[in-house]
Amino acid sequence: YADDRVFWVVQSGQMKVTIEGQEPFIASKHFLIQVPKRLQYSMEVVGNEPALRFEMRSWVLLVA
Repeated sequence: YADDRVFWVVQSGQMKVTIEGQEPFIASKHFLIQVPKRLQYSMEVVGNEPALRFEMRSWVLLVA
C-alpha cells in the first residue's frame, strides 16, 4: 500500500482492481481509479491485450 493517495487512469486494455474493503471490479479505458492512503490494493491485467495506465500520487513539498 501507499502512504499517499494513488490515482490512475486506464489508457487501454482492462485490469481487475482490488481495493481493501471493496468488491473487485474490472476497469477499462477512461476509468479513473482512486485509492485512499494506507489501503492495500492490487491490479492485474485481464483480457488479451496489455493494459496501460497513467498513475499519479499525491505528495507534499516541504520547504524549510
